Amino acid sequence: MESDKSKHSIHELAPLESGGVIARSGFIFQDHVAASFLIDMLKNHGLQEVWCETQDDITLIWLCDNHQEVEFVQVKNIELGHFWSVAELCKREKTTASAPKIGTSILEKSLANDRFKEPCRFRMVTSLSVISELKILALYLESPLRQSQNENFSTLCKQVKQKVPDAISPNGHDSSWWLSNVFWDVRHTDDAVERKNVEALANFASEIGGFLSPEDIRQKV
Repeated sequence: MESDKSKHSIHELAPLESGGVIARSGFIFQDHVAASFLIDMLKNHGLQEVWCETQDDITLIWLCDNHQEVEFVQVKNIELGHFWSVAELCKREKTTASAPKIGTSILEKSLANDRFKEPCRFRMVTSLSVISELKILALYLESPLRQSQNENFSTLCKQVKQKVPDAISPNGHDSSWWLSNVFWDVRHTDDAVERKNVEALANFASEIGGFLSPEDIRQKV
């Protein structure tokens, strides 16, 4: 593990992947989710920056106690035919005539972003919900139920560790650390996210003495 002095800032290193910028068409769900964070910035001054398709699907720069923290957001609007599971989260890509490739699961790709000097956390934004074993991740990070001594959380860490035992970030953190620092955020549909965004904008306009109807907002965007 590198010392903090030898680590680079997130503002200095290029993204691990660049294909997302090319494949932007059709990502309506992700666009609405990104817009929701931009709207949050209007009232939450702790959220300083929202990056799209750079280090991750969405990257949030937070100001916490006079230092920056980074939240890496994965956005998944896919039809699995079932709720999100431990197996789906840890499933690695297979190459021809070889074993699944280390580092290719959703969890490992997210964990790989832990490579900067800034403290970081993670978020999974999905349209589908999760199975019972993963519901604990939908609790806020500060929840006592998410502590290592909690039996359900400890069991989840063991299940994930069995599937990706060699998952280690460049900063030396493993899958259990990722689980301790990820928030699972279910948003359901494009329309559901858009409606919340429109409502939030209308409410903000009202709070500052203005008026925007939902129809006005939709016409302007």
